[in-house]
Order: sequence, then C-alpha cells, then structure tokens
Amino acid sequence: MPLADYRVYWLFELTPAYAAALSNPQRLAVKTALLTTGIQEDDQPATITHGRANLLKDAAIMEYSVNEPIPNLGDVKNAAIQAVADALSVPFSEIDAETTFTLFKNVGTPNKQVSWKESQQATVAYLIDNSAAWEEDV
Repeated sequence: MPLADYRVYWLFELTPAYAAALSNPQRLAVKTALLTTGIQEDDQPATITHGRANLLKDAAIMEYSVNEPIPNLGDVKNAAIQAVADALSVPFSEIDAETTFTLFKNVGTPNKQVSWKESQQATVAYLIDNSAAWEEDV
C-alpha cells in the first residue's frame, strides 16, 4: 500500500456528562469506531489512523490518514460521528448533539486544504495550551 497522501489531526470531544455515563466497554467501542475512520493498514505504521485520549477519557485527538483528497472536512466529522453512533447503537443526532469536533489547522486557512505539517503544529499548540487535561504530573 502507498504512503497516505492526506493526513490531518482532529479533536473529538464528548460532553462530560455523556462521557461519564459510558461504560468501559462503550468507551472501548468509541475508541475502536474512531480508529476505523481512516486508513487501517499500511506498510508505514505512522500513516495508520491513530489517536490519543485525554486523562478524563472524554476526548481524543486523532491523526486521520486517507489516500485521496479530503474534499469536505465536514465529511470527516460526519464519518466520525456516524462510526461512534453505530458503535453505540444510537442515532447520529444523539452523538452529534453530545460532541465537539475540531479540525486542527493554523488560523487564517479557512478554505484551504490543510497540510499535515500545519495540522500537526496546531495540534502541538493545543496540547501545550491544554496540558493539564492531556498530561499526567511527572
């Protein structure tokens, strides 16, 4: 398989109340569902869609990889929401109402295809600004 040509980072956050009501098996189902939204097999492991949960396990940053252009970033959001809704056997509208979806990109690029580097830099800036939610005390 070829190296993924299009990679972006995005944040998927469940509302705290919704996340708290999920059982451990449901949380695992959410994680698995999010991982299925992009490339799942590749000769280069770094291009396989992967993610990281925050300390409260109510949000995940995903590195999403695909082999074709991402024509509409709303499609990425909708695919993630649908995957989670299917995994939890609930309507799309329920997950849509209980989540926030953020594409990491640099400010000033609203209508431009976001480069992987720009998305990565915006993600790092977010993690620095929100380190208390994402890093354990060392």
